[in-house]
Amino acid sequence: MKFVLLALLFSLNLHLVRSLVECDASGCELKNYLRGPWPDRRPCKITKAFFPTNEAELLDAVAYAVKSKQKIKVVSREAHTMTKFACPNSGSDTGGVVISTASFNSNSSVVVDKSSMTVSTPPGIMLGELIDLLAMQGVTLHQTIAWDGVSPAGMVSAGAHGSSLWGRGGGTYEYLVSMRIVVPASKNEGFAKVVTVAEGSDLFHDARISLGVLGAVSQLTFSVQPMTKRSVTLSVADDASLEEDFLTLAREREFAEVSWYSSQKKFGKKCTIQHAHSLLPPWRLVTPSSAP
Repeated sequence: MKFVLLALLFSLNLHLVRSLVECDASGCELKNYLRGPWPDRRPCKITKAFFPTNEAELLDAVAYAVKSKQKIKVVSREAHTMTKFACPNSGSDTGGVVISTASFNSNSSVVVDKSSMTVSTPPGIMLGELIDLLAMQGVTLHQTIAWDGVSPAGMVSAGAHGSSLWGRGGGTYEYLVSMRIVVPASKNEGFAKVVTVAEGSDLFHDARISLGVLGAVSQLTFSVQPMTKRSVTLSVADDASLEEDFLTLAREREFAEVSWYSSQKKFGKKCTIQHAHSLLPPWRLVTPSSAP
């Protein structure tokens, strides 16, 4: 009973994590994800914080910053930076604007187009939530990272990736089809405007892994694939030929995991085989003794 209660409290705390942006009568401050001191031991004080819920509000936020000549940085609900790169004032005492996408995460804005096998998503939804929504439509992303507590915009802008020799590779950004970005503009254009970059355009590669310096992402469109299930086989082998075995495994399997136990001169392999969604129960673990 105590274990169940502790598990419930832990789960509750995960959903009640304080915002990275805290504001009071004296102004606003950006925290790092540990809510501890920054490396230089100085707080990141900011002039103003915005929490847009849609593209129009994001456009207004960027326009305000441009008009008032303020630097801008965009953060997600659970940003994982420990450096002052996330601080718009570059470590000075105060100044700059922070735009949080924590509320720019409407589930209704996640649109799956099965004719083109793509999904359009808002920038602030968490990866785990996006995967769950896609599963309800019978599709999934081609590639993701191991940690699902990141936003699609942050994941693409930072170049986050897994590892794969299959398809386009291990980067989620490799499967990006297009994105909408709010960028600074002239006074005649209202100080901010929305631009769309897509595969084939000159700016597409620059916009993907931009670290957020080109503008604020308002929408991303990814290629998706039909959802599948996987069976998993566990095995242990001698590490004398680990390098060759690893490359062979990577070429033969789209999904696999290797754990090296150097003190025992062994390595463990988790090999997966994809199956059509209807052929397997939700989870099937195949041990060496039960493998076909």
